[in-house]
Amino acid sequence: MLITHIQLNRKAQNKENLFGIMTVHTKNYGRFMFNTVENYETKIKEGQYILSWSWSPRFGKHKLEITGVPGRKGLRIHSSNFGRQLRGCIGLGTFGISEDIPQMVINSKLAVSSLERMMMDKANERVIIKIIDNEEAPDRIASRKISTAISQIISDRVRRGHEVGLK
Repeated sequence: MLITHIQLNRKAQNKENLFGIMTVHTKNYGRFMFNTVENYETKIKEGQYILSWSWSPRFGKHKLEITGVPGRKGLRIHSSNFGRQLRGCIGLGTFGISEDIPQMVINSKLAVSSLERMMMDKANERVIIKIIDNEEAPDRIASRKISTAISQIISDRVRRGHEVGLK
């Protein structure tokens, strides 16, 4: 499977965690998606980097490493459920969609194993990973939800007023 590129869109944060969606774009098999978690304080700066295999002394085997990050080394994609477990690395989980800010990612080992299998093809020795900051602070998300709820209430009342002949 030839991976053309990977994109990480950071979406939401809470006190300790930064959540996102990683999309793996392939030449012949479409797109694969994963949820991600990072430590907000030690996150990798927005930008374009290289994802490749390298030996990890911590894990005692080859793991995926994000290289080209100025002043930083050993940044990996590995299993993790919470941002507090990470110091610059990216935790991966199975994909799911929620309107709420997640508290953790799930099935992390399964997700990492899936990505690693995709990256094992010789053609994927060095893949571009683009990290984009789209995150919303919890207060902005709450504000958006309140605005949406108020708009819904107003439109419901206006519609009901028209139904009974009121204007």
